[in-house]
Amino acid sequence: MASDPGLIAFAREHLDMARRNEGLFVGQLDADEYAAFQRMCRQGLVERRYPGLAGFMGLATITLTDAGRAALDAHREEGR
Repeated sequence: MASDPGLIAFAREHLDMARRNEGLFVGQLDADEYAAFQRMCRQGLVERRYPGLAGFMGLATITLTDAGRAALDAHREEGR
C-alpha cells in the first residue's frame, strides 16, 4: 500500500470514514461514501456483514476487516 501515493491519500481520507460508519447499514451511506465503501471492499479493507434479523432480511452492515484495522493502525502510527 505504501508504494501508491493515490492509494495512501485515499486510505487516509476514507479509513476514518469506515471506522466511524462501522456497524451502520450500507444503505445509509450517501453516494460518495458508497463509492469509497465499494473501493475499500475491492481492496479487502471493509466488508458487508449480515448479522441478526436485519441480516436475515438482507440488510448489510459495514465491518472493517483485519486488513482494514491494520491499515488504520499504520496510518495512526504515521501521524505520531
